Amino acid sequence: LYFHIPFCVHRCAYCDFNTYAGQDALMPAYVDALVREIELVGQSATLEAKTIFFGGGTPSLLSVAQFEKIFAAIRANFALLPNAEISLEANPGTLRPDYVQGLHDVGFNRISMGVQSSHPDELRMLERIHSYGDVVSAALSARKAGFENLSFDLIYALPEQTLERWQATVKLV
Repeated sequence: LYFHIPFCVHRCAYCDFNTYAGQDALMPAYVDALVREIELVGQSATLEAKTIFFGGGTPSLLSVAQFEKIFAAIRANFALLPNAEISLEANPGTLRPDYVQGLHDVGFNRISMGVQSSHPDELRMLERIHSYGDVVSAALSARKAGFENLSFDLIYALPEQTLERWQATVKLV
C-alpha cells in the first residue's frame, strides 16, 4: 500500500511531486478522506498488505494521533501480514525524539530520511529545512525508539558538486 501525504513545510525548488506548503489546516480533512478511501478499497476485496509506505510531501508532518487513525482503518480493512515493512518518508528536521517513539509505537518499523546532502551550502541550495546535525539527532532518536531499519535518501550530481563532496556525504551517512 502506498499513501501519498502531499503536505510540506516548504516546497523545495527541485521537487516535482504533488505537494503543498502552508496547507496544514487541510491535514485533518485529508486524513479523514484517506480513511474513507481505505475503507472503500478494503471493503471491495480481501487484500493482503506486505508493505506499507507513506510518501510525499512530508508525511512526518502528520501527528501520531492521525497515524493511529489511519492504521486503525488499515488493520480493519486489510490483512496486514505479520512481517510487513511499514515505512515513513521523513524530513530529518521534523523528527523529535518523542514523535519518533510515537511512530514506532503506532506500528512503523522503517524510516526513510530525506538527507540529500551533508553540506550546509548544498542543503541551502536545495532549500531543505534541516541540517546534517538534524539527521544525526533523528537517526539516534530512531535507534533509541527501536527502529532497526533506516534508510537515507541522497541526491547525486548537484550543480557544481564534486566527486569528493559527494563521497564525503556518503562516508558521513
